[in-house]
Amino acid sequence: MASFENPQDLSRLATRARLAYELGGLRLGLLCAWPVLLLVLLSLHCCGPQPVTLSLALVLLIGTVGFVAASSELGRAVRVGLLAGCLCAALPMAVKVMQLCSVVGCRSISQFCLYGGLLAGAILGHRAFRIETHRARFFCVAGGIAALAGAIGCTVAGLAGVLGMALGVVCASTPFLLVARAR
Repeated sequence: MASFENPQDLSRLATRARLAYELGGLRLGLLCAWPVLLLVLLSLHCCGPQPVTLSLALVLLIGTVGFVAASSELGRAVRVGLLAGCLCAALPMAVKVMQLCSVVGCRSISQFCLYGGLLAGAILGHRAFRIETHRARFFCVAGGIAALAGAIGCTVAGLAGVLGMALGVVCASTPFLLVARAR
């Protein structure tokens, strides 16, 4: 049995424990980031490799892993944000992949970004409404993750799609946040 009377032994043990803790958080973050990889694969299939989409995906991957590794509270916000953002991104990409653009006109893709933003905003607002403490931090992290994930899908519709998504998120989440603030 090892004796830890030597301060150097305690210091080494504390360093190893801290490293194990940090690596565990990093591994958990990487496990939670699988939807980002799926979203990138769908985007590549849908629209081909676009520098903007790949840049957004890299920022989303780093943010996802970093926030999940930082704390369990932020990890919950990331999971909600990924769910909302992936649902938001799926709508315009599905329209593009199913070639509905030629049937209903290409301007409809930006409308689907707006609808996805409304769906994402409702999910984010509802979840933030249910949080008792640190609601603003939860909403900022979840909203940022959702915005990055949704933008990956909405870049298919250009700037109008991304702005429509943002408008939808704000419009759908505001009532929940106002009621939560009043209570």
